[in-house]
Amino acid sequence: MLELLSKFPSKQAIIKNEEQVIQLLTSFRNWNEQKAKAFVNAIKRSIGRKDKHQVAQTIILSITQQLKQIKEQIQSIDDQIKQMMEQFDQTNFPDIPGMGDTTKATIISEVGDIEKFESKEKFVSYIKHKTQGNIEKREQSAEKDILQLSDKSDKVDREVQEEIPRANIKWQKAKASDNSHSEEIS
Repeated sequence: MLELLSKFPSKQAIIKNEEQVIQLLTSFRNWNEQKAKAFVNAIKRSIGRKDKHQVAQTIILSITQQLKQIKEQIQSIDDQIKQMMEQFDQTNFPDIPGMGDTTKATIISEVGDIEKFESKEKFVSYIKHKTQGNIEKREQSAEKDILQLSDKSDKVDREVQEEIPRANIKWQKAKASDNSHSEEIS
């Protein structure tokens, strides 16, 4: 979706470039043409404010750029973790299916010496207990961040909508002043 919003950051852009959007969506994992067309049709039917001043589009582009940078930073950190884990002696670390280097590094940084646990069961129980609260906190934090971004976007949009009439009045006054000034000169 990040790629989609980077290329087509508004409802109008998605509708205007429908075929390209469908082609892009079908290149994503778990997307087929039917799902892509349903997505575009849902966009067409959606109710939304007109963004004639492209405020939302600008915000979406800014956020997608930030997300791309964050993804790059995450990849860099993952690469560093992988390098560190290659140097770490993992002979005593239990082999748990689906557990990658990042998870192992996190566990090692939390637990320290794994041999202090009497059995694999006690180790796994400890890990489950420690990670459950962290996962819930991260989910709540992400929801909070999304709501804050939404509030900021709405605030900027309101401010722009309020400023347009003021700017129009100022422009009309300036125009009237220029007209009266030019009449005095003649």
